[in-house]
Amino acid sequence: MTSKIIEQVSEPNQAHCHNLAGSTSLIQAVDLIGACKTVVSNDSGLMHVAAAVGCNVVAVYGSSSPKYTPPLTDKLAVLNTDIDCRPCFERTCPKEHLKCLTELEPARVLSAIDRFDRIPTKLT
Repeated sequence: MTSKIIEQVSEPNQAHCHNLAGSTSLIQAVDLIGACKTVVSNDSGLMHVAAAVGCNVVAVYGSSSPKYTPPLTDKLAVLNTDIDCRPCFERTCPKEHLKCLTELEPARVLSAIDRFDRIPTKLT
């Protein structure tokens, strides 16, 4: 799935996208997240790490819901589909279609990232 997201990015910008899914330790992942401006994440512990270290967070919710454990940050874009069966909170889709994720267009993720790029950064 992560490679499909990168494929939607313009070719010159793909050089700035790094797919590290499954190739880092937890400590490495936390260190890398701390160096990021914007993080796109599913509902996970690393999403909360990104919020805690001050990143812009694009939070993708599939079978879960931000109503229960949202990231604690104001720099947040929450993305999900509005299909009837979500949130079901199941790890495996009981309906075997995964529409809560497959119907979430990559363009929505890219748009959320772009909105953060247009927000001026506070200088301290």
